[in-house]
Amino acid sequence: MAAGEDRIQSSWQTDLVCRCDLVSMRRQMKSGKNKKRWYYKCCNWEGQANACLLWIWEDLLVDYVFQYCRYMVAETKKLMSIADASKKQKLKADRARMTSAKSKRRARAIAALMTGVSALPIVGCSVAAVILVKA
Repeated sequence: MAAGEDRIQSSWQTDLVCRCDLVSMRRQMKSGKNKKRWYYKCCNWEGQANACLLWIWEDLLVDYVFQYCRYMVAETKKLMSIADASKKQKLKADRARMTSAKSKRRARAIAALMTGVSALPIVGCSVAAVILVKA
């Protein structure tokens, strides 16, 4: 293990805090069926008389964290798909609204040219249509 990885792992271990707000220690089981199985226990050092003395197996903790992360990723994907569908629906409505507004402006511009009033802006009309109407 590289020095940087060791530092990251040791900082991760010291950041694991019990529900009683005390740092949990990583220990290894030395007797019984589960020899060499790691666990975390609430520290009971000097000045920490209020330690709750709870402990949890490391593999169960890691499994819980992986399941939680998998759940959060699934929820995030679900929310992203809902947001994507909403965005597509909004774009479709905006496109329909713009098409409707563009056709109204085009009709107004052609009507204005036919009546001789050129104060209205010509938006979306092709040059050929303008030349044909003016001629």
